[in-house]
Amino acid sequence: LSITLMNKLKSIAHIIITHSKKGLEDLKKEKHKSFYFIHPTKNRGILPKTKQTNDLLIWGNISRYKGVLEFLIFNKNSKDLKDKKIKIIGKCSDVNLLKEIKEELVDNVSFENRSIDFEELKDCVAKTKFVLMPYASESILSSGILMDSLSVGACVIGPNVGAFKDLLSEKSINVKTFNNFNDLKKTMEIKYNFQESNYKLFLKRHSWQIFVDNLNQIILDS
Repeated sequence: LSITLMNKLKSIAHIIITHSKKGLEDLKKEKHKSFYFIHPTKNRGILPKTKQTNDLLIWGNISRYKGVLEFLIFNKNSKDLKDKKIKIIGKCSDVNLLKEIKEELVDNVSFENRSIDFEELKDCVAKTKFVLMPYASESILSSGILMDSLSVGACVIGPNVGAFKDLLSEKSINVKTFNNFNDLKKTMEIKYNFQESNYKLFLKRHSWQIFVDNLNQIILDS
């Protein structure tokens, strides 16, 4: 949306929902009608962790703002991740971007230019240490890929902005952040405690039904 259209929508809206605390900061003029909720998701089933054959998994449709190309350039020119196995599964419809991505692939990266469904994602996550979201944009407030990854029990690494930053404080799940790619090696060395029951509790607390119930209450109170 353009800034002009967004400002118009904000001015005429009776209720504004944001999925990031940063979103609330950006809505200071509309503070009286703005509400923050973690983006709702669902429990899509969590498979038992198996032998982790991949260190990092990047998945989902690939666009320039998602930072995949920048990450691959970093990986190609840095020694930090040379011993890490990286798997990328995502459809890239931008022909020029796809060409650039293929030019940066090296031996520790496998890339499949295709979509992935949730059944396959569950299996990949069970065999992967971390799901990485190398977003390049600092304007990212929330992410469907983040919440979909959590819905299948992923341990996530993403940029230190928006919903990624917010979820650092959620002790029931494993979300880590980076300020730049140089942080990744150290971030991957952080010990994490994966408890399937904790993930299930988090997903239950932030289900679509709970979101609808909360939204209905806001509407009734308005």
